[in-house]
Amino acid sequence: MSHSTPGFFGLDCNSFGFSVAKDIGIAIYPRDAEELESATKYHIDCGGFKTEEDAISAGEELRKRLRLLNSLLDLGLTIPLTDSVTGKIADSIKENATKKGGVLLDSRIGLSAIPDDDKHFEVVASGDLRATPSDPIFLFEAIKKIWELELEFDGKVEDVIELLNISSVEKSPKIKFLTVYLALEQLITVKERSEQAQSLISEFIDQTNSSDIPENEKASLVGSLSNLKNGSFSGALKNFAKGVTSPSEIQGYKPEKLASKAIELRNKIAHKVEIPQGIDVNNITKGIREMVFGILATKYGIPNFSVYRPPDKVSSDRFEIRIL
Repeated sequence: MSHSTPGFFGLDCNSFGFSVAKDIGIAIYPRDAEELESATKYHIDCGGFKTEEDAISAGEELRKRLRLLNSLLDLGLTIPLTDSVTGKIADSIKENATKKGGVLLDSRIGLSAIPDDDKHFEVVASGDLRATPSDPIFLFEAIKKIWELELEFDGKVEDVIELLNISSVEKSPKIKFLTVYLALEQLITVKERSEQAQSLISEFIDQTNSSDIPENEKASLVGSLSNLKNGSFSGALKNFAKGVTSPSEIQGYKPEKLASKAIELRNKIAHKVEIPQGIDVNNITKGIREMVFGILATKYGIPNFSVYRPPDKVSSDRFEIRIL
């Protein structure tokens, strides 16, 4: 298990133990540092099992719960679904490559002109800020809370959990939104159009096949027309949202309004249209994530539970202001 920034488990010690159930305790250790508060990679240990099968079974249950919590709370942890061996290029090699052929960019974006009249100047503020949980023990409390829950994931639910885990470590708000939106797409059923509509589309396909247009264009049109036999995801999502009565609001939006906002945002990103300042990408993403878990609870049997996540604490290793 890992996190992109150090200090997720901000504990000034080299290990921490916690009981998650009767006769089951886990301990977490840093893998790439001496103390937990400076580590980015973590080892979780649990022993005392009678057989190897029992140990593997308990490990899979722990992994399943960690991935579920990471998906729900957007913790930014990387919890692999499968076991593998990975390698890392040394920092010294990266630095050497940068010196020989890399391109360095400063933090100023775009073109600006400043009057050279001794009355104007540029103020530059720079520093290193880190946001980490103010109480890292909450994750262990959450594991303990859901340890006895029966969690059975079919293929579709596992795909959704995987997408939400991927979104958790994504830094770009747009890509994070698109990944969560894709998770929602797995859960909304898109129905076929009426028989009359499908019959009309079939006529268009026959006309296209019998036309004299180039074969590559003909194949493209036939493919597009065939896709029209099913309704659109946006239409299916709006219809689904109309039927949501509880909760009445998700992240401050009525469910139908949230669906419309998400569709609008997705279309703007897909068509490379600038997103207006009034659209809160992060808030819409949180709302869609909440909607996904609502569907998992009501339609796919994932137990409904709540977990408290304390506010993050922000620390600064360096901060300076300069006038240019």
